[in-house]
Amino acid sequence: MIKQLRGAIAATAMAAVGVPVSAGSFVIGTWDFNSYADDNPFTTDGNGQLSPVGNGLLSASDGTGTSDAGAGNLALNIFAPAGTAAGNAIGADFGISTLGYQQIQISFDFDHPPASTEIFYFLLSTDNGTTWSTPTTLAPSNDGQWTHQTLVDLTSEFGAANNFNLRFQFLGSLTTDALVDSVGLQLDMVQITGEPSAVPEPTAVVMSLGLLGLAGARRWLRRS
Repeated sequence: MIKQLRGAIAATAMAAVGVPVSAGSFVIGTWDFNSYADDNPFTTDGNGQLSPVGNGLLSASDGTGTSDAGAGNLALNIFAPAGTAAGNAIGADFGISTLGYQQIQISFDFDHPPASTEIFYFLLSTDNGTTWSTPTTLAPSNDGQWTHQTLVDLTSEFGAANNFNLRFQFLGSLTTDALVDSVGLQLDMVQITGEPSAVPEPTAVVMSLGLLGLAGARRWLRRS
């Protein structure tokens, strides 16, 4: 059983995959992974964070077939290094501030490579990783085709709006030993949108500024 789920999965009716994005929405952040080859874990505007989970590692490769039509399109690989035993969790953890926004939605492209038999869960945390819920499941397709703009609607989820660090993960558990480096899931165009809301409380703003400062420091260290 995936460790992050132990005692933390809550029953939820908040997510409706396939709900259209609201016409009044603004893009809060997008990970297109096109600069991930430079070990850049941030969104295209420099916000947000991204890190591996469990025994998983992250890399980037050709993103042909995704909804990103730009030049130099890359996609994110979540993979288990050779020698990882069955049952170990692999995944990617995302975090971003939604302060000043409500009606939050998250969309993404995903693909299970033909050899991948792992079921991946989309997990959400509104309390900075203390508890997690499971809005949706990404079952293997074994067809090697990208599914575009899968939408997780968080508009009715208390805590998703005006959150100094909204966290979400794509997490799976190996069904067999990884004899070679094995890609379990590919992602592209992970995007968070929302509608402007009232200005949050000052304490929340201070927490957000601290988080953004930490992210900036991490980015500077990676480039130095």
